[in-house]
Amino acid sequence: ARINQKWFKAFASSETMYMMVLEAIKDYSDYVNKIDDNEREKSIHKYTALKYIHGRGLQQFLEIITLMKNGFADGAYSRWRSLYELNIIASFISKYGEELAESYISSHNTEDRYEWARACGEFSPKKIYISFDDIRKKSNFPSELWQQPYRISNEVTHASSQGTFNRLGLMDGEEKISVGHTDYGLTIPGEHSAITIAQLTGLLLMVYPSGDSIIAAKMINKWVNVVREQYFKTHDYIFPDESKLWDNEIN
Repeated sequence: ARINQKWFKAFASSETMYMMVLEAIKDYSDYVNKIDDNEREKSIHKYTALKYIHGRGLQQFLEIITLMKNGFADGAYSRWRSLYELNIIASFISKYGEELAESYISSHNTEDRYEWARACGEFSPKKIYISFDDIRKKSNFPSELWQQPYRISNEVTHASSQGTFNRLGLMDGEEKISVGHTDYGLTIPGEHSAITIAQLTGLLLMVYPSGDSIIAAKMINKWVNVVREQYFKTHDYIFPDESKLWDNEIN
């Protein structure tokens, strides 16, 4: 209850974003269902793949919010890792189009994790197996900018020494073992999850672009700044001795 009392504005901004995205996708689905059959058929596999990926991502976004509201920064960031990876897969499918999307969909009843990616035509037949990192390098997603956050999310997910001793939910220098709720470290999953769900939503809304879908994508992207402001300002208020995250003159 104390965590929600302190962070309620930040949590409300994330929950509002969840509803904004959900409503935008509902309206977009109605629009797609009404367009000409021949036009819809041109990108139907890409639309289907991205719609399912987005649905999974939106649920994970809600999971992140739920974990943050319960004071689990590390758990929230671990779920962000999955959301981030979905974004890369969606970017890869968006780049290479229908044949690749069809391969992705048809592979769901197999045990091959990434063999579907060969349909992009970019991998040598001599390559024994396709890895997630191979897909990342071929996608249009700017993953180089996210190397450090992704590394940290891996650490908090796996049984690494770094993830065990360097918890997001503990202040730097605290020699404690966190076993429950904490109100520290929520800014990182809060900000990053908003950015990532906005990027993932934009990919889906641009499969069959329209005036309304373009406006919706821009509105959702602008809301990221609202989320950032709420989390940063809340952090600065709760932890006045920490370095300031929000500067009104810069932001």
